[in-house]
Order: sequence, then structure tokens, then C-alpha cells
Amino acid sequence: MDVVVGVDAGGSFTRALCVGLDGSVLGRASSGGGSPAHNADARANIRAAIIDSLEAAGSSVTDVVAIVAGIAGFDVPSDAEWAHEFIAVPGIGGVRIAVNDTEVAHAGAFGGGLGIMAIAGTGSMIFGVNEAGDKLRNDQYMHYAGAARHLSFDVIQHVLLDVDSDDSVMADAAFRHWNAKDLTGLRAAIVADIAGDHDEMKRHFGAFAPVITSLATRSPLASAAIARLAESTRVGIDLLAGRFQAPSVPVALEGGLACSQAFNGALMGALASGRSRCTIVQPQASPVEGAALLARRAVGGRASP
Repeated sequence: MDVVVGVDAGGSFTRALCVGLDGSVLGRASSGGGSPAHNADARANIRAAIIDSLEAAGSSVTDVVAIVAGIAGFDVPSDAEWAHEFIAVPGIGGVRIAVNDTEVAHAGAFGGGLGIMAIAGTGSMIFGVNEAGDKLRNDQYMHYAGAARHLSFDVIQHVLLDVDSDDSVMADAAFRHWNAKDLTGLRAAIVADIAGDHDEMKRHFGAFAPVITSLATRSPLASAAIARLAESTRVGIDLLAGRFQAPSVPVALEGGLACSQAFNGALMGALASGRSRCTIVQPQASPVEGAALLARRAVGGRASP
């Protein structure tokens, strides 16, 4: 039986979905992060998710007629060589396509229609497809909004400056996360974190972001940092919206930070105050389902996702 495999490889997790050409879900699997910018074992994680999804489906590598993988870190044409090698599981033939993970997230969210996808999690990217079919990215405008770790960088810098001595809630949370007793200990812990393994440092700072968003209503530092990141994200979204003709442009969000209640609310406020033409909508399907949809379309799949 012919099958296709869709892959969504982000900084924290890789998800793979094996489906039939009619869109029927046959097997799912997940593994560690597939972004080489954040994971030394990214290649192994991606290949493991692909193989495990086939095993869950009761299929073999020889059944695969197409695979589409969205990989965080695939940012420029020169990345194509390693990205395609990451998905070149021995025995798999047929069509093999690698793209940035925002493209599969966009396909899942809009089913091939127009709109803007904003990702903020382990990594960050804003991607859109307009009426003309143009593929738009915020980095085409020298823009980068920031991911979970950048929210943490912002908050920690302000904690270390001790500019708001009344915000003991955030300071105490930072002390607990870095196992420090006071600001002096926190400074030492931060320096040690940054001097250590780079991937581990990014994961440690990224893991603090959910703490920050959970304290948004209790910590002035958290609220202000979330608002700054939301405004930066709004700028990136509106830069792409300028390439759309529609009076209203739908925007879907993906990633742990982007989908948090605190960030979502701040972004809606930023879009409203900036008089943006963009409106946040719920995605139609998940990124890995978007990857599977693109894989089916690559070989003439018959049914809708």
C-alpha cells in the first residue's frame, strides 16, 4: 500500500505522520528536536520519527511514495543539502521535499489558502502566502521577533538590573529556576549557564518562558516583556501583510509561547493598537498534518485532510 509521510521538526520535538493517499491516518510518532540549531542529534531524531511512524502504520520504507519535512533551521538555499540528507532514510524512494517548518505549519493552518503563520516557541519565524502565491518571510525584511528564550533573556536582564525592586514574584521565580539565593548568585548562575553547552543553555532559558507567561498578571516585568515581544511580532506580521491585497488578513499562531494565553492576548492588543489589518484565527490542522497534506499533493493525493 502506497503511503506518504509528513514531518514537523522543531527545536523541541519532531513529529511524523504516516497517511494513505486518501488522507487516512495510519501511524504517528514523535522524537526529540529536529532543528540542528538546537539539537546535536537532530538528524537521528528526524529519521527515528519517520521510521517509528511507518512501524506504527504497519508499513515499510518501500511503501513510501513521498515525504515532506518542515525543518526548523532550513533558512537559506544552501541548507537544502543537509536538510534533504536528514530525511534520506535508507530504502525510502519517491518524492522527498524539505522546507522550513513554517511552511508545513502554514499548510496545516490554512489548507493551502492565503494567510500568515507566526511561530514562537523554541524558534521563531513569520511566514505568509499571499493572493499571488508569493512565499513571504519576516527575515526578508531583516526582522526577527524572538522565541521563548528571548523572552527569558529580556526578563532576566531586567531582574539583574534590579530596576523594579517591588517585583519580588519574578525575582523569586528566577532564583528558583537557576537555583540561586540572591541577585549575586543569579548573576553567577547566568554566566555559568551561558559559558556551558550552547544548546543546553537555550533549552534552560526556553524552559523559563512558561514561568514568565504564567506570571503575566502578577509580575510587572513579565507583563512588560511579553508586551515588547508581542509588539515585535506584530511588526513582523504587518510587514508581510503589506504584500496582501485582502482588507483582512488571517494570522495563525504556532508554538508553546505563541499559543500561551498571555502572549496571545498581548499580540491581539498589539494588532488592535497598531490598527493592523490582521486577525488571529484558529489553525485548521496541525503542522505535521500540513506536511502530510503537502506530501499527498506532491503525488496527487485524492482527498482533503
